[in-house]
Amino acid sequence: MNYVCAVQSKSVKVAISGSVPPELRALGAQIDDGVAQLPFTSQSELAAVLTCLQHAGIPFVDEPAGWPPAAVFQQLRDESLVSGEIRTISWTAPGKPVFGMA
Repeated sequence: MNYVCAVQSKSVKVAISGSVPPELRALGAQIDDGVAQLPFTSQSELAAVLTCLQHAGIPFVDEPAGWPPAAVFQQLRDESLVSGEIRTISWTAPGKPVFGMA
């Protein structure tokens, strides 16, 4: 299962299991040990990366603590840099994902 696991200062990280989706390769993903790093240099580039992931249907981690990728997307949506809903993922136990929409 692929999912957006982190948004860092200069890259978005996507956990990859299996083959790498073509959308990630198109964004210039650097793949290392089951994680794709998608670089960005500005807030508008970050919005473009997250929008591509949204359109690909890749879920964004949404946890109650910290600033998960789903919260980053929601903030950019509040700033009118992205729009629409995203699929979210969290876990109730190891190997037990829960999907939602935000």
